[in-house]
Amino acid sequence: HVVASFAPNASPLLRWAPRARNLSAEKPVYYADWRQLFAPAAGIVDGFHEVHVNVSQGEIKELVFSVPASLTISQVSSQGLASWRFDPDLHKLHVYFDPARNSAFDVVIQSQASTSTLPYTATFTPIRLDGATNDSGMLAAATGSEVELGAITAENLAPVNLDDFPAAITRAASTRDQSYTVRHVYHYGAEDPTLKAEALAVEPDVRVDSLQRLSLGEDRVLLAAHLNVAVTRAGIFKLTFTLPTGYELESLSGDQLSQWTESKTGTQLVITVNLKGKTMGNFSFDITLS
Repeated sequence: HVVASFAPNASPLLRWAPRARNLSAEKPVYYADWRQLFAPAAGIVDGFHEVHVNVSQGEIKELVFSVPASLTISQVSSQGLASWRFDPDLHKLHVYFDPARNSAFDVVIQSQASTSTLPYTATFTPIRLDGATNDSGMLAAATGSEVELGAITAENLAPVNLDDFPAAITRAASTRDQSYTVRHVYHYGAEDPTLKAEALAVEPDVRVDSLQRLSLGEDRVLLAAHLNVAVTRAGIFKLTFTLPTGYELESLSGDQLSQWTESKTGTQLVITVNLKGKTMGNFSFDITLS
């Protein structure tokens, strides 16, 4: 309080204003709300992590994230981002801001983890924000067109509806060559959660519709076949078929043909048709046997 003395008949005038808040001197208090998506593929697991940081006191010039040992950080983006640095030995991600943040903002982190070829069992552990008063969110497992999930084991996770996970995050995690579909979504809190999932290769569905013409001559028999091939679910690199007994391959052509080879298995001849690349959809071949 203020005590003042005034002369008789004086007309005092007092003015005051609240003390200006010095945010830089306040201890930062902030909360973290996560949306984390993991997508296993052949040889790699892609991670997409979005955290909404709500600042209730002070200002933030730097955030430190604890990153699971299996993950490597590939990209960081945020409003006011100055720079970022990932320490693979300590598994810490340092994110710096200029100017300092004193209101709510988002940080988007992309990660990768190397794995073996399919099938394998992947372990998903979320990234954490150090120093947050509350750190919780959602953990989702997604797959592309060539992977499906097998057995699932969830620890310290509560399942929620798939629709609860923001579709915008799934679209942002997808690339030009790969789109993801969310398969499982869980909510986690303060306890350390772990999600183990078996990643399996999607087997291709190959269907062949053939039109075959048999021509009988005096000295030989010709079998001309037109094959319409439809490949769905996953792409293929080659097709194989066994030559009927007594026949030889005279010609083989097709729009997706790269080359063909002939091998012998026991008493049977096997033709391997190598395609130009990993192929899905509809294509055709013309084969002549004699």
